Amino acid sequence: LKRLGVPLRSASEAKRIAILRDGPQVNRVYQVNEDYFAAIDTPAKARWLGFIAADGCLSRKKNAGLQLIIQIQEQDRPHLEAFAAAIGYDGPIATVARKGRPHARLAICCQRIGMDLQRHGVTPKKSLTLQPWQGPPELMRHWWAGMVDGDGTITQARTGRKPWLLSLVSGSLPIIEAWCDFVAAHSGNTKRPKHDKRGAFYGT
Repeated sequence: LKRLGVPLRSASEAKRIAILRDGPQVNRVYQVNEDYFAAIDTPAKARWLGFIAADGCLSRKKNAGLQLIIQIQEQDRPHLEAFAAAIGYDGPIATVARKGRPHARLAICCQRIGMDLQRHGVTPKKSLTLQPWQGPPELMRHWWAGMVDGDGTITQARTGRKPWLLSLVSGSLPIIEAWCDFVAAHSGNTKRPKHDKRGAFYGT
């Protein structure tokens, strides 16, 4: 190998280079459809992208590239199971404690999925910087439905005299401004974003 000019490397260095080149699939234990988010061209993909934009996060795991993490209340575990089925993921969904309450947690290490999500606006540490997805008009309502799945609420006054109230909360003002524009275009409601006590923005 030396005569051919091939450098000698330790096992850990060779593994690191392979991950940088090919992504963490070189270490893959569980199966997943790596190309699921390559193109957002169906209502289901648009909705899952919106859900991840609201409730998911991307992180860089040492020696494993990009990792998608979604952690929600344990009672909503079926939603994570549906997502896992949609992307062909056969790994476990863990149960973890957060503030003394059980949560369901899905973590997928896949460089390709992470890079595709970044192209569609889901970036690491996105809470305050998330931008609205610029997708085909016919898919935008599905993306917003996913956002509401993650960070929205629907309520009605106890008297039943008022209409149902659909709200979305986000740390990103551009998201709530775009949400208010979307709602206004489909309902005539012209309310603009407001601040809550935590410093987040919300729109109804």
